[in-house]
Formats: sequence, structure tokens, C-alpha cells
Amino acid sequence: MKNCISNLYSWLGVVCLVVVLVPDQLKADQHMNVAGEGRVRWENRNQADFNTAADDRVNEIGSRFRLGFDFTAEKAKVFIQPSFSKTWGSGTASSGGTVAANLDLYQAYIQYAMTDMVDITVGREALNYGDGIVIGNFDWSPTARAFDDLRFRIKYGPGWTDVFYAKIGDTFTAAANYRDLFGVYNSWGFGDAFKNVDLYVLLDTSGSNQQHTNVGGRLKSDMNDMDYRVESTVQLQKNADTEFLVDGEFGYTVVPAQKTRLGVGYFYGSKAYAATYTDVHKWMGAADIFGRTNLNGFRANIGSSLTDTISASLEWHMFSRTDSAVSAGYGIADTDKAVANEFDLAINCHPTSAFNTTFGASFVMPGTHVKNTVTPNDATMTFFYIQMGLKV
Repeated sequence: MKNCISNLYSWLGVVCLVVVLVPDQLKADQHMNVAGEGRVRWENRNQADFNTAADDRVNEIGSRFRLGFDFTAEKAKVFIQPSFSKTWGSGTASSGGTVAANLDLYQAYIQYAMTDMVDITVGREALNYGDGIVIGNFDWSPTARAFDDLRFRIKYGPGWTDVFYAKIGDTFTAAANYRDLFGVYNSWGFGDAFKNVDLYVLLDTSGSNQQHTNVGGRLKSDMNDMDYRVESTVQLQKNADTEFLVDGEFGYTVVPAQKTRLGVGYFYGSKAYAATYTDVHKWMGAADIFGRTNLNGFRANIGSSLTDTISASLEWHMFSRTDSAVSAGYGIADTDKAVANEFDLAINCHPTSAFNTTFGASFVMPGTHVKNTVTPNDATMTFFYIQMGLKV
């Protein structure tokens, strides 16, 4: 069955390629767009394990550069995006040596408008649904996330529906290494109060007989100076308990002229929730210490434009374990649930729409659970970064 699915995916890719390249009408009105982006980020991370017995300071610089080539015709598009990502001085292609660093492809796909309502996309592409809570591209990562997939988008009155299949793992050596992702994602809009109404079903399966299905929904909108978002997912795991995820936030812009916004939110992940493709950096703290499994808590934030070219934000997270009987979340099993408090400060300077520089600092203070299970346990985790980015 797995080989049949793999072969079907391959043949659909060939058929789609032929459909795109053969018709004569695609020879007219062809053009190419080129876009580029680059970023360089310095990071300093210390005491990520909250343990002062060993020095785990990480001080590094990483860079990422991409070029996007968009070849379009009347009904078709071919998009290719080479990417160069490297931590300075690391790997066999070290700085000062004679070994060249590798260039990879982040995205490469064909898109064809089958009808006015239906598009097909096949190849490798970034998927970012909703707020990236269930499926996100995790752009903070040096390489970011992309999928080898086949996707249909059906467009109609209130919105659109995506039906897709992605091959996650296929080493051809063991059944346990076969893994596929099937999804149906609907996104609609119904007036000012419900600008984004999403419903989805995602089936993540593998040959090792471990699989889970996410059935969820999302609401997001803004009205006058208020905004909100809420997403909830039920995860049906094979031969295991049903798991849950909830994430929501309410915001109010108190000074519209300065874009000064206050936000409060809540998040909940059950004890064995599998957060496979989430964007944790965006919602679970800039220090990237914690995921979503067996964690719940509150967040509060404030952001504002200080000048026409400078903005700042401050965010607080309180992390607690959902179930103290299991070790998932952080550390080992312990009766106390309080994990940590995190404060994230970011100052962004954007003199032009294309160029920006962000200065960030995070402080993660251990809670009683960490103090009970980590020795020595009096360390505050710190994370500092400076990132410069350019898009043209």
C-alpha cells in the first residue's frame, strides 16, 4: 500500500508536469520575476538547562540567503527558491578552508490553474495554515520548514479549501520509516466579526502503526480597536488517549495612532499532544525552550510604535505542566507543576520597508518544578540576539 501511494504521487507529479508544459497557450504572455532575501543573526544563549554546574553558553552567528525565481504564463507557474543557510565557522565547509558550502532548495514547485476555481500545486513548498499553531513554516529556524506535497486549492464564494498529500518519510528500508500527511483545510470569511473561520482535518500516519488525526477549528478577526484569535484541536491518537490543544488571545489597541496594543492569552496542551509541525517560536516564547506537549499557561504582551521607524514589544509567558504524573513538558515526573516564567523584549528598527534590524532579549526564570528536579537550580536562562534582514 505504501509503495502504491508513493508511486501514485510520483506519477501525479509527472502528469502535472506534462499538463503544464505541453499546451501551446502557455507559450504566450510568459514572464519571470526575481526576488531576494537575506538575514544575518547573532545569538547568545546561556543556562538553557537551568543548571549552573556546567557551562552551556552558545555564542554563534548564522546567515540565510534566498533567491526566488517565479516563471509564469497564462495558467501556469514554476517557482524555484534556492537557499543558503549556514552557522559561521561550522561544518566541513568551514570558514577559511577550501571546501565550498552547499546550496539547497527551500521551495521548488509547479502550479497550474486547472479551472477558474481549482489550482494544483506539486513539488516542495512551505505550508503555513492559520497562525502556524498546527502547521507552520517555522521561519525563525535557519532552514525553515517545507513539505514535499501535492495540493489542490478550490476557491469559491466565502473562501477556499485545500486538499493535500505530503510525503514526510520514505527511506525504502523499513515499514516504520514510511510516513504520510493527508489534510483538508477550509478557510472562510463571514463579515467583520468572523473574518477568518477555519476548519481542518489532518491525518499523520506512519508504517510503524503510530498515527494521529487532528480535527480542529480556528476563529480570528478584528473589529475597530479589538482583535481576537482562538484555535482548538482534538487529536485522535491510534491505540492511545485522545489529546487536546487550545490557544487563544484577545487584544485591544489602546492608542491607535501609535499602534499601542495590549494582549492577553491562554494556551493548553494535554499530556501527550503531538505538536509535530507547529511554530513554537512564534507563540511559546522567543527563547525556544518549551514546546506544547503537557504544557499550559498564560501570556500577556504589549507592543507599540515608538517612532515612524522603531517599534518595541514586551511579552510574558507563565508555563505550567498539565499533568504532573508524566515527565513531558520539562524535567522528570514531580508533584509540582510550575515550570517557568519567561520575559521577551524585542526592539525593531525598520528605516525602509525592505530592511530591518531586531534587537531581542529573553529571560527565563525556573519555577518550583524545575528547582525540585534540577541541581544546581538557581540559574536564569538568558537569550540575546541581533538580526538584520533585507527583502528585495
